[in-house]
Amino acid sequence: MSVILYKVFKQINKEIDSRRKDLLKEAAKHVQTAMKKRVNDVYFEGYHSQPGEPPGKVTGNLRKGIQNQATSEEAIVGIKSPGYHAHLMEFGTDDRDVKTKNRKWRFVGHVEPRPFVLPTWLAEKEKVKEILSRPWA
Repeated sequence: MSVILYKVFKQINKEIDSRRKDLLKEAAKHVQTAMKKRVNDVYFEGYHSQPGEPPGKVTGNLRKGIQNQATSEEAIVGIKSPGYHAHLMEFGTDDRDVKTKNRKWRFVGHVEPRPFVLPTWLAEKEKVKEILSRPWA
């Protein structure tokens, strides 16, 4: 009897983990899509955003870098390569110099913040809660 119950509970746990992972994937995909949309669906390509606006789509690398990953325990939405500059856009920069290909330093100024990660999360968190609270049956 105990072996049968063990197998039944093991199967139930598998089903719960699978459903949890499905819901986490769906929530992560929703946030990823919303973040990509916030990074310039509104403006024409090549538009340079103004401070406080989400970044404009200049090369498309920032949008390409927005990705998600989900396991049965957690879902992560983040920015990978080629969106290496996402943090510079989200938080802005001080005046700075960069090293060019010929190894000389060049002043490039500063960037005012163009937040898109936090505003997306704040706008979508209720939808994420709704997705994650769906029945598991």
